[in-house]
Amino acid sequence: MVFIVLEGLDKAGKTSVAKGLESRIKGARYSKGLTSDTWIGRIAPKMPSTLAFAFELMYITSRIIRPALRKNETILQDRYEISVGSYPTAERWYNRAILSVTRRFLLNPDILLYFTVSCSERIDRLRQDAENRYHAELINNPDEIYAREKRYLKFYNAFEGSKYIIDTTGKSVDYVVSSTMQMINNLYYKNIA
Repeated sequence: MVFIVLEGLDKAGKTSVAKGLESRIKGARYSKGLTSDTWIGRIAPKMPSTLAFAFELMYITSRIIRPALRKNETILQDRYEISVGSYPTAERWYNRAILSVTRRFLLNPDILLYFTVSCSERIDRLRQDAENRYHAELINNPDEIYAREKRYLKFYNAFEGSKYIIDTTGKSVDYVVSSTMQMINNLYYKNIA
């Protein structure tokens, strides 16, 4: 049982790699963090706020992550606490207070994988899904991409545990999945087939 969190700004490759790892790791389970396919995950985007997303993470932790880990499954968590904490509005005092309380209900990952990609390649990837309002904002505001990356890295650097930055710039999904799988095997070869 290994709890692996995949973090990073939109279109860095988290979801593609998580799904690729799920097919290669025996007993692995993919879990989407924000806007999940749970009742709260369907409601939270309609009223986006730190409180709604924090509640979603607590729900996922209690209903999906903890039970799966008790069954000795490996969890591949696509977005977790850092995604909520790095959002611009999370800097407000009341949102910091919400996140402080939320952390008591969340789990520390065994491995934190932070995915990044060059700004130009990220924008090219975002353009493929430009009807997404948030993606359109990032395309038109590259400075926000840099600001969000800076906030993500602040959380990444503060994390105490196994952590890796994975740059997907110019790399195929298969290559990134294979190299990430090798890294996980080196750390947890006893738990992963």
